[in-house]
Amino acid sequence: MKHSLRWVLLIILLMLLSLGGGLLWIVQQEAKVEAAVLESIASRLLTDAHIGNIALDIKTDFPQISLRLEDVVVMGSSSNKADTLLKASRIQLHCNAFQLLLGQYQIESASIENGFISLVSAASGSWNTAVWKAADKEKTDETRFNINGLNLKSCVIQINESSIQIPEMQIDGTWEDATLRANIEGELEKIRLEKNGELLPSATLKMETFWDESTGDVSIQMHRALWLEGNWQTEANYNPEEGWTCKGEFKGIPFREILPWLALPKPFDSLASNVEVSGKFDWENDELGLQTTLPNAKWSASVEGLSERIAGQFKASIWAKFSNERWRIDVPQWTFEMDGVQLNGNLNAFNPQSGFFDSSALEAAVNTEQLGAWRTLFAEEDLWPSEGWGYWNGNIDRDARTALSAEGTWELRNCIGTREGALWSFDGSGTLNPEEFTVQQSRILWGDDSLTGTAKFNDPMAWIPGKSIRGQVDLQLESWSYQNTGAAPLELTQLALPPNSQIDWSLSCSRAHSIGWTLTNIEAQGTVEPLIWTLQRFRSETLEGQLSGDGQILFIPQEDRAVIQWHPVATELNLPSLFQAFDNFKQSTLRAEHLQGLLTASGTLQFDCSHVLAWTADTFEMLGEARIEGGALRNLEAFERIADYLKENRMMAPLVDPDDLAQRLQSIAFEPLESPIYVAKQSVYLPEVQIRSSAMNISLGGSYSFDGKLDYTLGFAMRDLRNNREDQFGPVEDDGLGQQFFIEMTGNVNSPEYGWDREAQRNHRKSNFQREKELLKSLFKRS
Repeated sequence: MKHSLRWVLLIILLMLLSLGGGLLWIVQQEAKVEAAVLESIASRLLTDAHIGNIALDIKTDFPQISLRLEDVVVMGSSSNKADTLLKASRIQLHCNAFQLLLGQYQIESASIENGFISLVSAASGSWNTAVWKAADKEKTDETRFNINGLNLKSCVIQINESSIQIPEMQIDGTWEDATLRANIEGELEKIRLEKNGELLPSATLKMETFWDESTGDVSIQMHRALWLEGNWQTEANYNPEEGWTCKGEFKGIPFREILPWLALPKPFDSLASNVEVSGKFDWENDELGLQTTLPNAKWSASVEGLSERIAGQFKASIWAKFSNERWRIDVPQWTFEMDGVQLNGNLNAFNPQSGFFDSSALEAAVNTEQLGAWRTLFAEEDLWPSEGWGYWNGNIDRDARTALSAEGTWELRNCIGTREGALWSFDGSGTLNPEEFTVQQSRILWGDDSLTGTAKFNDPMAWIPGKSIRGQVDLQLESWSYQNTGAAPLELTQLALPPNSQIDWSLSCSRAHSIGWTLTNIEAQGTVEPLIWTLQRFRSETLEGQLSGDGQILFIPQEDRAVIQWHPVATELNLPSLFQAFDNFKQSTLRAEHLQGLLTASGTLQFDCSHVLAWTADTFEMLGEARIEGGALRNLEAFERIADYLKENRMMAPLVDPDDLAQRLQSIAFEPLESPIYVAKQSVYLPEVQIRSSAMNISLGGSYSFDGKLDYTLGFAMRDLRNNREDQFGPVEDDGLGQQFFIEMTGNVNSPEYGWDREAQRNHRKSNFQREKELLKSLFKRS
């Protein structure tokens, strides 16, 4: 046993002595080794190169001995003088120490640190890598470069406009006869697909490669890669004639890794989902194709102006293609459900850079009761129904000429809501296309009022703020009643239409009611334009007669006002009904129960409206003509007070039989009466008119102001007033009607006062009437 141990120790000792001797010999031959390798490199290189320093490293990786080359530059094989294929701060060439002891300078592996490798292709398909001449197999005394292992550390590889940074990568393989076969495993960082392009996420990979430098053929089998936190498998091939072809698949990529690459449209601020994306891809003839499926999963979005995120379910199948520096995305089928919204359809030829896409099917259903957070997207939530359904079925597209285009049918059913305290509902349907938006049928209930109608608007896809609106609206109203709700008044600016707009409209209404006034069988039509609203025709039945006419509203934006002009024609309106409808015009002297007769009138009126649509009283002007047929006055208290006044007047008392006069004035039927009427400066002017009645003839003229003040003169024929005694005073006045006596009626409409109107005052009033008449005539000629 002791002898055996001695032999083992002796053998180990001999080996150490041999090794030490070998190392000593290698150190002694360092200059020879360096010279042999440099000479071999120089004989193989086909381009210029530079090596700053060379040293032999025995200790670091023994039994691998490294020849360390520092500050290495190798020029590329293209015609460009600035073409640099390789720059490295250090290249280490590794050979086996025992082979070196036998005098065989065979380089088996290499490593590159802090290197920059630039691969450039020419238009012919050749690369700048033709820098190395293959070894002559018949020569046995030259240095062999049978490199089957390459380690890259802190290197950058640039391929044309693309670039990759490699922290560390191991390449195992062989490079013989201008062919490379290698297994590659390592990390990639700072990946750029184009010059100055965005950086792609880092990746780790393991793959097999083949490169035939003589033909330019390349093949890659990437069995495993981790990129965007998903697993990838790829097969890629290249040849100079056909270029690159590549196909593969990916699995389990979290959507959060893709999201930073997506540009979200307004009003979305962010999008989130835990879904994982899987799919396939291929690349051929510089075209990238991608197929993926998004499984049904929960998504949430942050929307500008909302405090809470909106969440829902979404799924889709997606096809994407990248060609000629453009993306095209097709979605054969997608569905979306979110807070009362159900959508499904497809998307054709979507360009994410421009937002354009071809005609794509879309079906939509909206349950307004379940809209939830979506409601707060709209400025006035109470404009939206609290119940009801909306439907859309059609196609949409967006191209370079229009923001959005659609063609299909829409429907709203059982939509119910409240507005300013009133309950309303809407049902309707219609069509939408690039030429027009139509409401083919609709029914609106607002409180107790019911409305149906149709509408058509031109060029709906151009509806943006400030863009003109043109169309036609036809409405049928079963009934309508006006009630003052006390809500904030409309303003003129809210009625403004964009320039060049025009909406033609027509209206028919069975019954309309405002306070005590009712109109039936209303028909009207007109046109709405930015600076003028025209009522071309109006006709209705009211107060047992007819009301018709035309008019317009002129908007004057620079003065923040509007001018309303109206040309009414009233035919045979029942006078008692007229006074009842307007509550006796807020006075108690002449009431509905006093009156009998039919009123026919026509004329022109005009007044201004302020910016809150309140009429300005001092701008009201009217020039009209009125006729009363079958007129009568019954039990008018004012006549009784006139009789009392005459009885008490010391000049007239001897001439008047008050009981007889009072009896005759209780019921007066007068002949057809015609008179012009003028309104200006907040007063109604009645020129002197002769009333021929069954009781007596009376002349009447004067004015009545909007604040209720009276200034009238009543003229009575003396023959109608006096008794059978002789006249003791001589003629009082005679203006063609015989002797006249004039009484002035002043004060206000609820408590008039009476007195004698002298001749001078009466003449002055006549001249005033004439001046007002001429003034009003000139005003209406200008309007």
